[in-house]
Amino acid sequence: MKYNILRYLPYFFLFTVIIIDIVIIYALLVTLKILEKEIIAALIGFVGSVLGGLLTLVGVKWTLDSQNRKESLLKYEKANYVFTELLPKLIAVYNGIKSLSPQNWFQTIDAILKDAKALETKASELSEEARFVGIEFYREVKSIDYYAGVISEYLENIRPGVTDEEIQERLFTYYQGLAKADNAILNLVYKIKHS
Repeated sequence: MKYNILRYLPYFFLFTVIIIDIVIIYALLVTLKILEKEIIAALIGFVGSVLGGLLTLVGVKWTLDSQNRKESLLKYEKANYVFTELLPKLIAVYNGIKSLSPQNWFQTIDAILKDAKALETKASELSEEARFVGIEFYREVKSIDYYAGVISEYLENIRPGVTDEEIQERLFTYYQGLAKADNAILNLVYKIKHS
């Protein structure tokens, strides 16, 4: 409530100054005994035009604020949609990388590859929606797209002689990049919601 009052304070101040000016002009006219019908009509016209201009100014500000709120809400909805669409696929890749073990190595690698390709496809599809939200948000979605592509490319082209530990270490490096982009997207969604 305090924010709304402070927002309209300049208009109230302007209105008050104009009213005080009108009272002073009227007092001068009464003191100098120059109260003719034409002057009074001009004064009423002046007051009417000033009040009309002030109301127009307040209306325009109100309209712009309303449009900004609608645009902010639309950005939040798109950002939240993109994040919630990416989240299950991110979690699948995260869980796959974290669950790598010698007992189910090849099955898990195949699952990570499949999940990384699905994540890359989804991030690529959602990049236009992310562009609408803002450049920072778009950049983080493209980071997820990049890391998912790097993971799938790496797993498709593993060289012979690379140890399981080296593969796991490399996947954890990519995991950290994904996690960083994921966290940045979450923070941006929160920031957009509360702006």
